[in-house]
Amino acid sequence: MSQSPTISSDGWQLPTVIDGTLARHSSQSLAGGIERYVQILSQQDCSPSTLIVPDFPRGVELVALLVAGLRLGLPVLPVDFLWGEAKRQSLRALPEQLLICTLGGSASLGLEADVVLPPLGCTQEVPGWSSLAVPPESGTAIVLPTSGSTGEPKFVMIPKGALLKHVDWIKNQFSVTNEDCILAEASPAFDAGIWEILLACRSGATLCVPDEYTVKDGIELLEYAKQTRVSIVHFTPTMLDHCASLSAQAILTVRLVVLGGERLNVRTVVRARALFPNAKVVNVYGPSETIIHATSFDATLWMDSFSGDEVPNDGVPIGEVIVGREVRLAPHTAIPGCVPASTGNQGRAIIGGVDGIATGYLGMPGLTARAFRPVASGRREFYTQDLLVSDGSVLKFVSRLDDARKVLGHLVSPSAIARALESAVGVRAAVVAFVSSDEHTLVSEVQLEPESLQTAEGLRSYLLMSFPAVAVPQQIRITETFAMSDNGKSYPKHL
Repeated sequence: MSQSPTISSDGWQLPTVIDGTLARHSSQSLAGGIERYVQILSQQDCSPSTLIVPDFPRGVELVALLVAGLRLGLPVLPVDFLWGEAKRQSLRALPEQLLICTLGGSASLGLEADVVLPPLGCTQEVPGWSSLAVPPESGTAIVLPTSGSTGEPKFVMIPKGALLKHVDWIKNQFSVTNEDCILAEASPAFDAGIWEILLACRSGATLCVPDEYTVKDGIELLEYAKQTRVSIVHFTPTMLDHCASLSAQAILTVRLVVLGGERLNVRTVVRARALFPNAKVVNVYGPSETIIHATSFDATLWMDSFSGDEVPNDGVPIGEVIVGREVRLAPHTAIPGCVPASTGNQGRAIIGGVDGIATGYLGMPGLTARAFRPVASGRREFYTQDLLVSDGSVLKFVSRLDDARKVLGHLVSPSAIARALESAVGVRAAVVAFVSSDEHTLVSEVQLEPESLQTAEGLRSYLLMSFPAVAVPQQIRITETFAMSDNGKSYPKHL
């Protein structure tokens, strides 16, 4: 989709934005909106550590506020409207000053709005975009809430220079230009939602931003993608499987499908190629703490190298380490003795790099010191909870070192869910597990105290106050006894 982006002197190429109503906001209009928000934010009593919190749905205003914060050197903390109460409370408890920005004065986070921003129309323009002051590349750009399922999220501090350097790597690696059209499918509270927006703002590609309701409805999302003729999409494997199950009609305009956030299997790649027959399918891996991606793998080329039934069925590799990152594997029983990834090696992934590692966790110096460790020559390393295996330079995800799994980008821990159930009034004990035939579906059994009036539906509502819906067991059964495995561990009998 050809267009003329608004280009600044410091690498920004602002895109046309197509919103959820299919209204088009030109790059000049977006530049005008950014300038308006820059002026409003500049009038606030903000320190360099003030966190800008956009408490409103996705749309052109969110894009403008994100870029305005980056240009002013003020960190942005994006939120998700599906957050449970526990995560909202953790946000309110942050010691840093929050600047809550709304569009209409009503704040879903339960906090009073500090700034009411004007909605952006499609016509405002501003001359001289390239003359705006170039902000420093140092400092925090984004404070990103992790997707942990414990109800006690960590907030990862992403430095600006490293973030923009990685987005520019994506642009160059996949030849993204102003002829492309990027679907902003992910929540802005996830790292994928950030790179979708910034990739458009660094390449001039049209940015298509569906509303919250469209994103949650697979059929509506695919129809929106067809109408806007998107060429680049990102999905978690679970979301891709869901969308592919809803439509047999191929979308021919898509040239690049990026899959990440969960373990990828061959079946999902097959579905992706059927839904997007003209696209390259790429599998990416990396915790938010390693600034979005640490490895990348061309799943299309890999599958085309096999014939017939030769394609392995034990998962798609996560690929080779990208520029600016280093991966070492360590025995997960003993951290000392890390070695570079090599053929046959298996171990805990430790990811390093000069520019590829987050600053740490906001307000958690002890955890930061344990997870982020300095090494020689100014490099730092992040100690993941992921077990990888290497085949030459190609890495494959094996499992988590704990019991957690990624589901729709959320890190879901059955043991954490069980502890939460046991904290409910009237609950004696609980067990939670993934269904063996579906690694993304949770089930649970619960023992109640005598005379307890708890119900399965009541327990589900209790969990939803603290956890995302994907972390709440689809089935909760009240039982008197648990089944026991051969090693003496309890598990839900109906598995």
